[in-house]
Amino acid sequence: RKLSTGATAKVKAISAERKEYADKGTLPKRAPFAIKDMPVKANAALLAAYKAASDSYTRKKMDDLAGLVEKEMDEFRSSGKLATNDPRFVSIFNGKNLDGWQQNPRDESKWAVENGILTGSGKSGYLFTDHGKYRDYVFRAELKVTEGENGGIFIRSPNTYGRNGYEIDINSPSRDQHETGTVRAYPPQGEGFLIVSVKNTVHKADDWFVLSITARANRITVKINDTTVSDVTNKTKGLEVGHIGLQHYVQGKRIMFRKIEIAELSDR
Repeated sequence: RKLSTGATAKVKAISAERKEYADKGTLPKRAPFAIKDMPVKANAALLAAYKAASDSYTRKKMDDLAGLVEKEMDEFRSSGKLATNDPRFVSIFNGKNLDGWQQNPRDESKWAVENGILTGSGKSGYLFTDHGKYRDYVFRAELKVTEGENGGIFIRSPNTYGRNGYEIDINSPSRDQHETGTVRAYPPQGEGFLIVSVKNTVHKADDWFVLSITARANRITVKINDTTVSDVTNKTKGLEVGHIGLQHYVQGKRIMFRKIEIAELSDR
């Protein structure tokens, strides 16, 4: 029996979707959200299982086994498998060039894309999104910093030069100061100030990790590989909406991104 034109088109569409999933792991846009959300939950569950096993071995003073589990967990985190095709997120870095981003003409830092990776290097400086109306959202990025780097993510920045908005520190561990996830505020008027300092290290230098920042009204929540490292409420005026900025700070060091995406929130 010959298929109708409509049925033939559906079969071809399904075949194309199946091939795309086999080649790239990309789920169809029309797939139910519950299915698309499964990789996110699976990643979180696997990381939780790794941590529980490591903690259990440590309590039993079985340090060798704890070390092996931690090594596997680190390899999983740095493999890039934490990234998912979550339909809520839209990529703001295309992996090819700096389209959608801008640098102040006086900024002497170097930002370049090579082999799908955006790298900040050279002198201290910034790279900001062209779009400057981001208000409530979840920012998520896969990144790493070299030993000794001290970078940051700026959110709700009123302008595209220097320190402004909220800054979330990204530091290579071992600096023993304010670690990744520390939150500062740089209002349009007045001096910048520290809101919360993170003292514990959750990632390693030169290892890829996933940074998530949720900005909702006056609340900012920062996660590293699904572990919450800071959760604060701040009412500084003038920091309700703005650009997103990337910061490289230490000359001779680098900060690298291989995925940057955002899910805007509209529930208030």
